[in-house]
Amino acid sequence: MSDKNDFEIRGKILSSSLLIEEQLNRIIYNFFIPKSIDKITRSKFLELFVFNKTFGGKYQIYSELLKTGRYKLKVEEQLKKKPVSLQKETIYEFDSFKELVSKNLSKLIKVRNDVAHGYDISKAFVALEDGEFVFANKNKFNKIINSDVEDYIKLTNETNILLNITQGVLQD
Repeated sequence: MSDKNDFEIRGKILSSSLLIEEQLNRIIYNFFIPKSIDKITRSKFLELFVFNKTFGGKYQIYSELLKTGRYKLKVEEQLKKKPVSLQKETIYEFDSFKELVSKNLSKLIKVRNDVAHGYDISKAFVALEDGEFVFANKNKFNKIINSDVEDYIKLTNETNILLNITQGVLQD
């Protein structure tokens, strides 16, 4: 197991998860945007309320947004205009959207956190095949193979499509 492969796996997972985190930043900011046009106020809002949250914290805020009537209405309006077409399904209604985006974000955050905060302990396992990695964090470990990384990237892309539904429509 080479360090290069460890860096490659981490790099692919972390860079694709940053895309989702940026989408969450955009959604949170646009949902709660301060009414002030003062650039300093808006900058402080981003710094204190959005950027200093962890990926998991942003997911928690987003989960709460999914429960609000305002966000639900915005998503429903967009779904009526154009349902979200994914590789295996098309989303027409809010409950399906909410369930899928929540499930996807949970999976993404779990794998991302295992890789980002875990240690590559692959060398401790003699039975690993080439292209298999084990990341450990505290008392948990997660075995990842190259195809898992590709699946993660596909899940990231699908989640990005879902989160993009509110692009430009959250501000009132």
